[in-house]
Amino acid sequence: MKQRLNEREARICKYVAAGYSNRQIAGRLRLSEQTVKNYLGQIFRKVGINNRVQLAILSSALTNKKRKRNPILRMVARQKRAKAS
Repeated sequence: MKQRLNEREARICKYVAAGYSNRQIAGRLRLSEQTVKNYLGQIFRKVGINNRVQLAILSSALTNKKRKRNPILRMVARQKRAKAS
């Protein structure tokens, strides 16, 4: 069953997607490493995934959906149109 993440869990997801280690996340959020591991376990259960790679992929995919339009993709689209004309 998929559940909503609370604010702390969402912030941890963003750090995981950015490539931070558990130790780095713990330092930034002023938590212990074990607490970060516990949060990750809760997140995995809530979202229905098995590891942090899946979490990073899911987090970045959801973040990209929320943006109106990715500027990098916009640049690529313009280049393709210019070449086709």
